[in-house]
Amino acid sequence: SFYHKNCSTPVGRCCLALGKQGITMYDMEKLATDITSQTFSEDWLFHTLVIAITFLAGVSGAFISSYISRRAEQRAIIADFESIKSQLRETTTLTESIRSELHHHFDRAHAIEVLRRSKLEAYVEKINEATESLSREMNEKLFDSKEQYDASAYSTASMLQSIYLPEFDSVHSLYAAAYSEYRTWLADKVILRVERKQAGISSIPPQHEFLESYREKINNVLVSSSAIEERAREVGRKLIEIGSSSDKA
Repeated sequence: SFYHKNCSTPVGRCCLALGKQGITMYDMEKLATDITSQTFSEDWLFHTLVIAITFLAGVSGAFISSYISRRAEQRAIIADFESIKSQLRETTTLTESIRSELHHHFDRAHAIEVLRRSKLEAYVEKINEATESLSREMNEKLFDSKEQYDASAYSTASMLQSIYLPEFDSVHSLYAAAYSEYRTWLADKVILRVERKQAGISSIPPQHEFLESYREKINNVLVSSSAIEERAREVGRKLIEIGSSSDKA
């Protein structure tokens, strides 16, 4: 054949190499060397081979360029994906942190409201005990009656209010003033009784003036304690609403 007749020439060897089923890297290098050793005046087969090699080089270059471009695009996509995963992890961590803080906040708020409800009940109870103790203390000190009462009820109520219940500042101040006014009136009556005993004057039944002054003083205490109870109902409802909201959250 033509290829066999010209195989002794560089061009023939190139044709023979191309006619094989598999072309190795060595064959390609040999082919390029043979082509570059030719002159411009070689036969038409040489020029055909040059064109073929140029075409193959262009196709290979385009393929390599496309391959490199796809690899770069894949690397960019992978980098973007890793960035998205990193942002997602950060967002998840932040979300969990916020959720934990909110949970802690609601737990703490719920515990505080439960404590305040308990202290509110104790406060109102001590106010009622302190109010009842006033009359019992009077009966004991002025009329020698055997009465049982909690002398520390008022101080306990004041302590509970100042620590746990700032909403009661105004109404408790009114109660404190009425309570103090009553205790001052009672102390004056006790002193008067002692002076009468020292003067040898026997005890006499309460007079109208005494009863009127007693009624006035104790009524002031009762009015102020009623204001505390009314305020306690309002605060109690709010605490229950807050507690219900915390349970739902």
